[in-house]
Amino acid sequence: MTNSQKDFLLKEIKGKVLFDEPLAKHTTLGVGGPAEAWVEPTDIPSLTKLVKFSIDEKIPLFAIGRGSNLLVRDDGVKGIVVRLNSPVFTYVKREGQSLRCGGGAEVGEALKVARDNGLSGLEFVVGVPATVGGAIKTNLSVSYPFKRGIKEVLDHVKMLDGEKKEKDFPHIIIEAKFSLQRADKEAIAKKMDDFIAYRQRTQELTLSSAGCIFKNPEGRKGAGWLIEQCGLKGKRIGGAEISSRHSNFIINHNQKAKAENVLALIKIMRKEVQKRFNIHLKLEVEIWG
Repeated sequence: MTNSQKDFLLKEIKGKVLFDEPLAKHTTLGVGGPAEAWVEPTDIPSLTKLVKFSIDEKIPLFAIGRGSNLLVRDDGVKGIVVRLNSPVFTYVKREGQSLRCGGGAEVGEALKVARDNGLSGLEFVVGVPATVGGAIKTNLSVSYPFKRGIKEVLDHVKMLDGEKKEKDFPHIIIEAKFSLQRADKEAIAKKMDDFIAYRQRTQELTLSSAGCIFKNPEGRKGAGWLIEQCGLKGKRIGGAEISSRHSNFIINHNQKAKAENVLALIKIMRKEVQKRFNIHLKLEVEIWG
């Protein structure tokens, strides 16, 4: 990025603008190099101007929420990383049996508003570090006690040039509306407790991770089971380790892992599963850089 391009960001974009911002502190895995530019626009006109600038100048633009399901390489990211965390993008409003949420709102906040108003349908997001936009982009879902995904309660999304009734998601989601069902508050709380108890039993919630590394193969055993059967549970490279609780998780011990350690484990996991089961594991985690 040239000095004139940096000057444009500083002078023309309302909000926080940083250069060489370490991305490790903005991801749940806690690894990765810096973003060439980090921007937190305060309003929609500034976001619009930022997107147009990136297109005109042919500068890559990346949107980040809570940084889960994300692995940033050690060399970092060339281009602009944008985060929607101003009040314009983080609201949660109840409208009858629906919630209208900014793309930068925390899914946990949306769940809290739903619970407090006796609206059911979002209980499965409890304890998940994600924004509304990020949850939609990755189609946040669970398989316990049955398959449930964010798209099932999604009414529409809104991006910079209007609304999309169909579920063809834009690069940056600035608003979403969820259609929910009325329910007893105690019943909602019970569902939330069940989901969080399941996560505590089966996933790494207290150690740094990106969440599931691979997607579960269609019609086959889960990726975690396949990896465990290859004897890889607990395998460690540097500060990165395949979780002993859930083999589809890689954890960052004491924040000492590097992205290259994680990538090395991913390569081994894929290779061993391919060799033993003839299954090619597809990445769930997104890799930047």
